[in-house]
Amino acid sequence: MVAYDKTYTTIFIFSNGINCNGYKCVVEQPIKLKKYIYDKDDPRQIVWDSSSLSTFLACPRLYKLSNLLGYKLKMYAPVTGFGSAIHDGFEILDRGRFEKKSKDEAVLESTTYIIKKYGDGLNQSEKKSRNLEAALRVIVWRAEEFWEDNLKIATMPSGAPCLEQRFEVPFGVQGHRLSGRIDKIVELDNNLYLCDTKTTTS
Repeated sequence: MVAYDKTYTTIFIFSNGINCNGYKCVVEQPIKLKKYIYDKDDPRQIVWDSSSLSTFLACPRLYKLSNLLGYKLKMYAPVTGFGSAIHDGFEILDRGRFEKKSKDEAVLESTTYIIKKYGDGLNQSEKKSRNLEAALRVIVWRAEEFWEDNLKIATMPSGAPCLEQRFEVPFGVQGHRLSGRIDKIVELDNNLYLCDTKTTTS
C-alpha cells in the first residue's frame, strides 16, 4: 500500500495481496494539473504518462512535434486501434457485470460500440488477427469464458465501479507528476488487485 501526502489528494493505491479490510475501495481522484506550462513561450510538460515517455525515448523530434506542438498523424494505426477497441470493449463488459446486466446485454452493447467507433478503421487492417472480426471474437470469447469470474469489481466511495481510474504520482523536485490509468481494480478473498489488459500477437 502506498499513501501519498494529502496535498496530492491521492489517498491509497493497493498492490497485489494487500488486505483491504477496513478500507473503502479504493482510490480518490487526484487534482488534475495542467499537462504543460510555458517557459519563455516554450511549452514544457509537467504531467507525464507512458505514451509521452515512450514517444520521447523513441524520437525526441516526434515528441516535440506531436506532444508539444500538437501535430497529429492522420493515418490509422491498426495496432493501436485494435488495442483501444479491445480495451473499450472489455470496460463495457465489466461495467455491465457491475450493473447486473445479463451477459447477452453486455456483449451486445460492447460489440455495437466497437463496430460504430472502430469498425471503419479495423476493416483497414491487413492482418486478420487485428481486424474488426477478430476484435468482436475477442469480446465474445471473453464474455463466454469469464462472465462468471470470481474477481469482484471493487467499488469507489461514490458507488461507481473501479474502472479506468486515473492516478498521478509526484516525482522530482520541479513539480512533475507521472500520470496513468488503472484498467480495473478487483477484490478477491478480501484483497485488492490491479488488473491491466494488454493485447499482443503472442
